[in-house]
Amino acid sequence: MNDQVEDPRNSNGGPIFYVSDLAEPALELQDLEHLAISRRLRSKEEILLGDGQGRVRAGLIFIDTRHRNRLKGEISELGPVLTLAPPLPKVRVVSYIPRGERLRFMVEKVAEVGVDELCLISSTLDRRSGHLLGNSTLARLERVARQASMQSKRVFPLKIGGVLSPHEVMERFGDDAALCDQQGGPASLGRRTWIVGPESGVVDAVFDKIPRIRIGSEVLRVETASVVSAALLVALREKLVS
Repeated sequence: MNDQVEDPRNSNGGPIFYVSDLAEPALELQDLEHLAISRRLRSKEEILLGDGQGRVRAGLIFIDTRHRNRLKGEISELGPVLTLAPPLPKVRVVSYIPRGERLRFMVEKVAEVGVDELCLISSTLDRRSGHLLGNSTLARLERVARQASMQSKRVFPLKIGGVLSPHEVMERFGDDAALCDQQGGPASLGRRTWIVGPESGVVDAVFDKIPRIRIGSEVLRVETASVVSAALLVALREKLVS
């Protein structure tokens, strides 16, 4: 972190708005609509701007609302850029897929907690019977992750690592993976990719040989276990717990 630049997030209670260019920032239409319609911004107001790569700065925005279907935002008086180092080590949750709106909830809360990446497992053993997610659903989850990351003032937003088969999970993360299990050992950062199984407790055989860790004594829903896993990983990384 730049010692000479104060973190603008400390003095601004709003979210970070991600832009592609911090030198000449331009908000996406959905973000302009949020400011103009939901927050009813009518005069210049300070907002936080981030590039999603660790850099953040403040600026004043004025939104021209005279033509609601053609909103325009003018950003001026940009503050200094603060560059933050990525949190290390990187931590990841890989979860079987819950059904319906429970999946949206899981993505949103995992993003808010601060884990680096979320991957999804498609398997015949889950309640979706291995039904693949469509491109439109994945795009919606990306938007959910983006919005939740902005609301949490994350300078590095949650990455959605896609939908993988159990074998693909092992190929990519097997050497660094642990399976969440009630009978597992103490949670630690010895393994930084935690796999959350389906509520049935029956997981694909490919995961049988990896270490097991315990995140609690109760049977948790998939989305709850994923959020708990993300919170524990972040807490261990930030040394909030030992």
